[in-house]
Amino acid sequence: MSFGAPLGLLALLALPAIVILHLFRRRLRQRRVAGLFLFREGPLVASAGRRRTRLMRSLSLLCELVAALCAALLLGGLDLGAGASERHLVVVLDDSASMGAVGPDGSPADRARAAVAAAAEQAGRVTLVLTGARPTLRLGPREPSALAAQALAGWTPSQPAHDPGAALALALELAGPEDRVLVLTDDPELQPPPRCELAAVGAPLGNAALLSARRLARTDGETLLADVGWWGPSAGETTLRVESAGGAALLARSVQLEPGQVAHLSLDLTASSEDLWVRLSDDALALDNAALLLPEPLRTVRVASLLDAEAARLLALERALASLDGVETVTDPAAADLLVTGAPGALTQGRTELVVGAPGTERDEWIGPFLMDRRHPLVSGLSLQGVVWSAAPGELDGVPLVLAGRQPLLAEAVEGSATRVLVDLDPARSNLAQSPDWPILLANVVERARATLPGPELVNVRVGDLLVWRPPHGDVDAACELVGPDGERQPSRGVRPVVFESRRTGLHTLEREGAPLARWSVRFADARESDLSGRGARSEAARQPPQAAGAAAVARGSAGRVEARWLAALMLLAVAGDWLALRRRGGEGR
Repeated sequence: MSFGAPLGLLALLALPAIVILHLFRRRLRQRRVAGLFLFREGPLVASAGRRRTRLMRSLSLLCELVAALCAALLLGGLDLGAGASERHLVVVLDDSASMGAVGPDGSPADRARAAVAAAAEQAGRVTLVLTGARPTLRLGPREPSALAAQALAGWTPSQPAHDPGAALALALELAGPEDRVLVLTDDPELQPPPRCELAAVGAPLGNAALLSARRLARTDGETLLADVGWWGPSAGETTLRVESAGGAALLARSVQLEPGQVAHLSLDLTASSEDLWVRLSDDALALDNAALLLPEPLRTVRVASLLDAEAARLLALERALASLDGVETVTDPAAADLLVTGAPGALTQGRTELVVGAPGTERDEWIGPFLMDRRHPLVSGLSLQGVVWSAAPGELDGVPLVLAGRQPLLAEAVEGSATRVLVDLDPARSNLAQSPDWPILLANVVERARATLPGPELVNVRVGDLLVWRPPHGDVDAACELVGPDGERQPSRGVRPVVFESRRTGLHTLEREGAPLARWSVRFADARESDLSGRGARSEAARQPPQAAGAAAVARGSAGRVEARWLAALMLLAVAGDWLALRRRGGEGR
């Protein structure tokens, strides 16, 4: 027990003063009479001052003594130690994958857990903030410190490289002016805000990483493309292994690398429709050593043409389509995903329509320069250098993407899942079909049509990428659930297409009423996190102490906060009790 302001205890002198007032209190009872004329007139004789009477134990006396005692203790700054249970610790934990790297002395995550446990012993309330693109609360705000160890027991850092600024800003918002803010990371170069203490708990380690992995189908098998990197003080060696989902070894390749080198591997495999595992030898960081590769689904774009024979010949349409992968030519326009025509028709949901033609007989020739919306994927890669563009004057429906002056030459109109690409072009008077830009434009339109096909866009993605699934055209029920590798279920938002953010590695399955709709394999790949050579240890005290007034001022300000609240509440109750007691006695006298 201690007192922050001992001089305030002089208020205890009020206790004997209250007792003395009660000893010399004159207690006159009220009497009701019919009239004063019934009493005989006589001189009024007053007693010589007050006389000491017997001290009566009353509720009023007890309430007044309690109120005076509470006021004195409150002024004296009573501290019974209960204020320690209210001291608040805010911890910012680096949730990047490198925190999970295991060295001879354990991992930075283990050292961070020990640091949190030590700091929580001196605080009664703890808030744990995890860094990330969107920071999250692992514990809190202001939870009992006994829960900190339990909250971090299952913590596995796995985020790609990110800016910790958002988490630091959140921590400063949650921290009061007297609270301690502790930042735990493995990056010794991090510069936290002045209010924050820094504890870098990393260590430099050598590490190999699987930076990318992709399966490519061939007519006689498959090709595995993999990039393997190495970071360390000297040259390193690792072994890349390919295994079936059942664990059968398919291929092994030893890779020797210099520090900072990335090896690009191309490995031939037999065709397989099952999942494949690509693994590296065990090292400091296990998260970047393995990738599960699912068979890429066939997303073939069916193309039908309604162009007349002469226009198709001038555009070399058949030859251009044959040069593109994942394209199938069909004769039935109703079965086409991409319809090439000379005049716009009725838009069909889920279909892309490419209209190539210049209506009417009037023509304008343009030789550039052409203005293009470079941000749009339909004009990606186009240069139009040396192109003579013959077009019919007038406006085009949709959003212009290529213009010559004020004349739109190419435009896009979108209605739901239906897209119309309009190319104002006279093939007989233009050389666009003979330039490299025509197959590029046609490939962009094919990819635009492919993006609207039902099913998942990509099945092998990295942490942080989007998981996109489009329901079949005409399917109005978009409600489904994403089942994570740990069994956690995340419902869709009921919009089309269905989009989720991948936040953890492993196999994810999209289900509707228990039936699987799609699968995704999420792997970790981030060279910035795999490079452990720059990790290290460093400690730095807060450059701006709480309230910028020193630790002593903080201690005085924070001590006895809980006791002060209780004393103030008890004093108010005592005052209210004294008022009720006097009011009741006054009522009895009447």
